[in-house]
Amino acid sequence: MNLHSDELQTALEPILETMGYRLWGVEVIPQHYPLVKVYVEGSEGPITIGQIGQASHQVMDCLRLNGVDTNQMHLEVSSPGMNRRLFTLAQCEGYIGQVIVVKLRQALLGRQKYKGVLKAVMEDKLLIAPPDIEQVECPWDLVLRANVIADLRAYLTSEKGGKSHE
Repeated sequence: MNLHSDELQTALEPILETMGYRLWGVEVIPQHYPLVKVYVEGSEGPITIGQIGQASHQVMDCLRLNGVDTNQMHLEVSSPGMNRRLFTLAQCEGYIGQVIVVKLRQALLGRQKYKGVLKAVMEDKLLIAPPDIEQVECPWDLVLRANVIADLRAYLTSEKGGKSHE
């Protein structure tokens, strides 16, 4: 197995699902020793540090079983967090109405970066409303990276955030 995010996603997803976790995404950062970032969520809520440790051991075992020299790479397993990266259009659908930042592979309307409210996810593009223009349609194949910008105030007053302080 090569260290390509699609191959890793395919190999890791079923293993993590059997543990009760959901694989959010995989990112491979090429460098002398490649950095493999694996983002995992709990199926019943936020993932704990202990669960991340268990997932990390399973990911490492899976890589070794698939012939990856784990001595020639770095592994980071974590929660996707509040300012999570969006890896697929399907993931974007869950964040309609929230602020996202999109970095593009090439300029669109003279810019390579847009920050604004995600208004819609269409067949193959995102409809974003930045504060300085009415809206922009970003084709998904031009998106290099998309991240949610968490609204901490809304989180703290929500049922999820508010109950953690009781």
